[in-house]
Amino acid sequence: MKILYVYRHPDLGYSIGKVFNSIENEMSKYADVVDSVYLPVSNYSIQGLWANIRYVQKQLKKNKYDIVHITGTEHYLIPFLLASNPAPTSFTTLAVTAFLLSIHVS
Repeated sequence: MKILYVYRHPDLGYSIGKVFNSIENEMSKYADVVDSVYLPVSNYSIQGLWANIRYVQKQLKKNKYDIVHITGTEHYLIPFLLASNPAPTSFTTLAVTAFLLSIHVS
């Protein structure tokens, strides 16, 4: 299994990337490949969004990931990731949190 974690640009303030370091380390015990990338552009202009989309698409072309985990607020990437490589399963922290809460509440 190949996993890619996608983090927002580090200049955007507090990043959940620090929290995910321990998760990445643990997942590396079970997956063949665990990679992470930080988006290259920190602004949300059309040009900035497009640059981030193209960056992640290039990462997917380099290595066909089974799971692409968008770890924060960069939800706009999802349709473009699915269009560029329909094989991976994309998650966001919002979706994972909602899933965990549904298990806890049930």
